[in-house]
Parts: sequence; structure tokens; C-alpha cells
Amino acid sequence: MKSPMLHHRKIPSIEAIEKFREGNKHVVEVMKVLGGDFTRAITEAMKEGDQYNCRAAVHCFGSMIEGLAVMMREIACRMCELFGEPLNPFLREKSVERGVSASHRIVTIYRLMAEFAPASPLADIPDDRWEKLHAALAIRNRVVHPTRGKDIDLTQEDMHLVLRLGMDFVRDIPTFVHWCAQEHQKFMWSLGGQRVRETAKVGRNEPCPCGSKRKFKACCGASAA
Repeated sequence: MKSPMLHHRKIPSIEAIEKFREGNKHVVEVMKVLGGDFTRAITEAMKEGDQYNCRAAVHCFGSMIEGLAVMMREIACRMCELFGEPLNPFLREKSVERGVSASHRIVTIYRLMAEFAPASPLADIPDDRWEKLHAALAIRNRVVHPTRGKDIDLTQEDMHLVLRLGMDFVRDIPTFVHWCAQEHQKFMWSLGGQRVRETAKVGRNEPCPCGSKRKFKACCGASAA
């Protein structure tokens, strides 16, 4: 049976798959740094509880979301190239326009990716995540562009929303890249070639590669299981 990722699409060459894999390494590294910054900042904020650390965590959340939008666009464009699909106009133009909000970019790119790879983890994102993202980015914008003194005050409810949502996004790219690697391995195996691991195996008790400082089995490994 064909992989859902490859159905009705051109069969990519080994060289093209390798190029896609190498590009994903760059994306994972960028998100590892941004996710690590956010994880460290939110941990300090929740531990200390002072407003300075809370605002720092919200700033890191905003940077991570902006970076995620760019990285997801890179993956989407490379997937279109890999399978010979025409590039969606949003990916070619609108996703890089300054007037397009981070929330709109993220939602649209995720939905395009879900349509392109309906069996991937990105197709299982619950709809209420986008409502939470809109609310979390409103908090971030309020802090970054305050119009009155109380705009920079953050409540415990604000921080819990940013924490839970941020960690969901931190896990998305490594989980998706892991799924892509599995699909590529299935494809290679179906050709009768030697099965080659495209990502380094991470032990269940090793630190998660997403930078959360938790064990893999309790973080991205739980989603991939």
C-alpha cells in the first residue's frame, strides 16, 4: 500500500529526499533554539512568578511563533518541490507580507500542510488551538505595545495559557519531522532498498531533541508513540 504522503504524487528521487532531509535538519535546529529559549523563560516565570520573568517568557513565546511560521513555510515549500506540487500562492506571496499576522500565517500554513499530508500529525491539531493562539498573541501584543500601565501586567491565567500553548507548538516540528522520516523509510523499504535511518535514534530516557529538557518518552516521544 502506498504511503499517504506519496499518493497521487510524483515519486521523488533519492537525491531529492536527501535534500529535503537536510533542509529539515536546519528547521529542527532553529526551532530547538527558539523552543529552548521559550522553555527556559517560561520555567523561570512559573517558578519565580515575578512580572519581569513573565514578560520575558511572553516575548520568547512571540519570537518562537514568528520563527515557527517561517520554518513551517520552508517545510511546506520544500514538500511541494519534493513531490512536484504547484506552490500555493499563499506560500509564495502572502505568508511573507508584513501585514499578515503571525496567527493567520500559522493557521493557514498548518491547514495547507494538513491538506498536503492528511496522515501527518499536523492534520490532528484540534480547532480550539487556533482560538487559544489568537488569545495568546493578543497577550503578547498587549505586552509588546502597551497603551496603558496595566497592559504589561500578566495574570496567572495569562501565563498558563502561554505555557500550555507554547509547549504544544514546541513539539510540532520535531514530531512532524519524525513522521516524515518514518514515511521516507517506508518508501525506501517499499523499493526494496536498504532501510536507512534518516534521523538519529533518540532513546526513550534521553533528553528530548525539541529542547524542553524533559525525557523523550514524556515529550515528543509520547506524541510519536
